Amino acid sequence: MFLLGVAACPRPPPPPLDYAAPPHLPAPEAGVYGRHETTSVDPVVASVVGERALDAYLSGAAAGLALAAVGGDETLDSWEIREAAWRAGYAYPVEGARQFIGSPEAPPPPEIQAWLATVDPEADLGLVRARSAQMETWIGLVAHPRVRLGTQPRRVAVGDAVTLPSLPGARYLVAASDGAVRSGTLDAPASVRVDLDGEWLFQVLLGDVPAATFPVYAGTDPPRENLLQSRAHPVVDATTAEEATTDLLASIRDAYGLSLWTRDPILDATAQRLLLEPGANTKSALASLGITDPVHSWGCSAPVVEACLDAVVWEPSERSALLSADYIYFGIAAATGAGKVRLRVVLSGE
Repeated sequence: MFLLGVAACPRPPPPPLDYAAPPHLPAPEAGVYGRHETTSVDPVVASVVGERALDAYLSGAAAGLALAAVGGDETLDSWEIREAAWRAGYAYPVEGARQFIGSPEAPPPPEIQAWLATVDPEADLGLVRARSAQMETWIGLVAHPRVRLGTQPRRVAVGDAVTLPSLPGARYLVAASDGAVRSGTLDAPASVRVDLDGEWLFQVLLGDVPAATFPVYAGTDPPRENLLQSRAHPVVDATTAEEATTDLLASIRDAYGLSLWTRDPILDATAQRLLLEPGANTKSALASLGITDPVHSWGCSAPVVEACLDAVVWEPSERSALLSADYIYFGIAAATGAGKVRLRVVLSGE
C-alpha cells in the first residue's frame, strides 16, 4: 500500500509593515529594578531587531529618552541616560547610546541596521522609536551587566530591608538618606535595613569599578525629573565653570531640602591650591589658615560641569558631605583645557 503525501499549504507572507501606524513604546517607568528578555510590541521595531531579544527595562529607558527627544530635548547626556535607566528600572551602567532620526511614516533609517551589526549579541539591548509631527526618533541603548541582582525595589516603606544577593568577590556601599555610608562584602547575601525616609543610594562594586548603582526611595515616591538639568552649561572658561558649579550645587542642595552653602574666598584659594597640587592634603591646607574639622574636599574632571558633578553626586562615599548639615561654607576652583573642565570643591563647617 502506498501513502500519498499531502502537499503542505504555503505559509502566507506576513502582512506589509504599516509605517504610518503610531509607535508602541514600553513603559518608561517601573516599580522595581530588574532584567527581562522580551520582544518589541512595535512591529516596525521588531522588524529591525529580527530574532534578537530586547531587555524590557533597558527598552523602557530608551522610551523615556525617545519621548524626551520628540518633546524637544534631543541630547543624550550621561546624566540623562543614567536617570532614564533608573526610572525604567535598570540598575546597571549603560555603555552605549545612539540616536537615529527618520521621517514620520517612513521606513527605519538604514543606519540602525548598520549599528545593530556592531552590537555584541550577548549585550543587553534596548531599542524604541517615538514620533512627532516633524520626525521619528529612534533610541538604542546597550549594556553589559557584570553582576545579576535579581529584582530589587525602587520604593520601600521605612523600616523595610533591601537584600542584595551573594556575589563572591563583590562588595557594596549604601549611602543612607542622611549621607551615612554602610558597606560590606557580598560573599554572602547582605540585608540593609532602610530605617530613614528619603533617597538611599546602593552600589555594587567589582574591584573598584561600579557594576550596579541604583537609588531606593523610602517612604517617598521616586522623582520624575532629573536631578541635573537636561541642557549642559557650555564651558567657556574657568569663571564660567565656577559659576555653573555654584548654581548646580545650589539646585542639588535645594532638591534635597537642604540649606545652601555660603561661598568663601579663603576656601576658593584653598580649592585653587588643591587643584594645582592634587597631592596636597586638604586638612593641612585649611589648618594652616586656622580652619579645622569638619572639612572635606573633592574633585572631578569631565567634558562639562554637569557630567563632572554627576560623577560625584551619585558616588555613595561622597554623600556624607553632599547631604550633611555639618558644612556651611564652600570654595570652588576650576580649570579648562583639552576639551575638559577640572573642578575642586572644598567644604568647611566653620
